[in-house]
Formats: sequence, structure tokens, C-alpha cells
Amino acid sequence: MSEHAYLGCSKSHQWLNCTPSVRLESHFPDEQSPYAAEGRLAHELGERALVTGKSADEIIGDYSQEMRDAVQVYLDYVRWIKHEHMLVEVKLDVSPWVPEGFGTSDCVLIDRQTIHVIDYKHGKGVAVDVENNSQAMLYGLGAINEYDLVYGPFTDIVLHIVQPRIHNISSWTTNVDALLAWGETVKPIAEIAFKGEGEAVAGDHCRFCKARHSCRARADMMIATVSDQPAGELMADAELAAIYPKLAGIVAWANDLQDQALKRAETGVKLPGLKLVEGRSVRTWADDGKVADRLLTNDFKPEHIYATKLLGIGAIETLVGKKKFTELLGDLITKPPGKPTLTTIEDKRSELSTNDAALAELLRS
Repeated sequence: MSEHAYLGCSKSHQWLNCTPSVRLESHFPDEQSPYAAEGRLAHELGERALVTGKSADEIIGDYSQEMRDAVQVYLDYVRWIKHEHMLVEVKLDVSPWVPEGFGTSDCVLIDRQTIHVIDYKHGKGVAVDVENNSQAMLYGLGAINEYDLVYGPFTDIVLHIVQPRIHNISSWTTNVDALLAWGETVKPIAEIAFKGEGEAVAGDHCRFCKARHSCRARADMMIATVSDQPAGELMADAELAAIYPKLAGIVAWANDLQDQALKRAETGVKLPGLKLVEGRSVRTWADDGKVADRLLTNDFKPEHIYATKLLGIGAIETLVGKKKFTELLGDLITKPPGKPTLTTIEDKRSELSTNDAALAELLRS
């Protein structure tokens, strides 16, 4: 098996909703981000700790304290689940449902007739929902495929998401028959996706698609969002409310277009009506040490040229470590109310009343 399947489990939400997306992505290079590298490092730490039975702090390596604290939450959770067998960073064959498909599960626990599939998410940008999560469900199918004859027969599958940096830890239980039935619905879609056929469909699954900045379907969706509005001089409140939840996606799309246009120009492509120019520059010291020496030898004192400032809470927490941080500095932290923000009605936070004195105070601050 190669390191990545053509139809990867981790990209299943994308290709299940937009079957030609993997073929469209082939026109663009892999995107390497510092967040992905950080995630791989955190998974390495978790694997080493589970295999050796150690805590995250006991593993030697270049891991930040923040990463160790987050991974320890994952370790504690895995070890809390009752199990007879543990399989860590295990490759699972899902080819009975996805052509040439496989994926690597962070941890599979087996407890008699139950399989637990645990997926560690180190990112903190987007909360991952475990219920009907296609990546986790494919891992569940792969676990049945790999271990049912050895340890089964199984009756239940419990899927888990552990995303400690945003306090998102959840599980969802389904039975083997239901999961196998879902797998049958995946088969025809996966066959189409493997051939690169079907119609491009835009949606929230575009977020990590490598073709997102050039996809016509996504462009049409975004343009329709703002153009398909009734005629009139002023937008009604209902129109504003309808378009508001889509604004974040429109902004993300616009930023993707800007990034892609700049990348194309930087590689020598001449874009009609556009040109590459030098951007605004900010003055910087060529050598901080020499600047300080010259000032100090010209009668300026250190307190005149140096400024000291306490590091922010996040930086201090990373430096000290979460456990010790709370013990040492917890009583010296204040958390003022957050600024009012507008969200959809499905949001779990309590609604603010415009008559509340608290809201009035927030608006004044």
C-alpha cells in the first residue's frame, strides 16, 4: 500500500459530496501547511505514548508543552475506555467499499463484541462532529473487515472524536448492520469518484479541496449567493438574515481567489489587466545589536531604547504547561464578557436580549 489512497478516508466528506473533486485536485500540487506538520507531530507523540504505556510528558522529543497537554487528554481518554485489545496507528483496508481504499486509524479498541474507533484531531480551527462522520465510519468498516474474523463477531461500533484544544470530545454508537448498510450506499458513489466522473457540487466540503480556488461550481455558488436577490433599492431584513450565514464562505472564497491569482503571477503567468508589483514595505533594523551599541555610546540609556512587556496568556500557558499554569496563575486571570456576535439559530449559546443591561454594557465597552 502507498502512503495515501486515491480516495482517502480523511477526504471522504469531500468526494462523497463532489465525486470529480479528487480528479480536479490532481491539477494542483500538494499543500504543505505548518498546521498539518504540527498535527503529524502530535499524532507521533500520541502513538509513542500509547505503544510504550507512558504519559506524554515522559516521551523524549521536540514537543511543546501545549502539545503534550493536548495529547495527554487523548491518552487519558483512550485508556479510560474498557478494552481487551488495542491497535495503534493501524492501516485499515476499506477496498470492499472504496476502490483501492484504505486509511490509517489513530486507535482501534476491541472489547468483546464492540469496536471503538478513536480519531485524534489536533487542530482547533473547526470542530469536528462525530455523528455520521464519514471518515470515522469508513474506519469502522475497515475495522470490521480486518478484525471480525479474528476477534468477532461484532455487534456494535462506537466512533470517537478527541479534539482537546477546543474541548470537543464526543462519541457516537451505531450497530454493525447499520454501518454495513451505509457502506453499501458508499460503493456506487466511490466507483464514480474513483473514475473522476459526476458533477462538481460545491458546499462546506470545499474547505480543504486543492481545487477550491479555481472550481467553477464553487464560483457559481458564491456568485448566486449575492446575485439571486429580489430587485429593490434596499435589502429587507429577511434577505440580510438569509445571506449572513454565507458571508464567511464568500470571504474565504475571495481570499482563495486572491491567493491563487498571486501564485499564478509569481510563476510568470500574465493575467489580463493585472501586473505584479512590489508591495508596501516596512522599515526594519539591519542589526539590532549594532543599533543598540551606537545609541548607548551616544549617551542614550538602556531604559530609553528598550521596552519590556509581559508575554500574553497563551504564550505563558505554553511556557508553563496547562496543569501548572492553572495552579500557579489561575487566580490572576480575568475573563471579560465577549463582544456580541451574530450567528445562526442552531448555535447552542444563549441568545442575548437587546433589553439586557449586560448587552448594553458590552456595546459600550
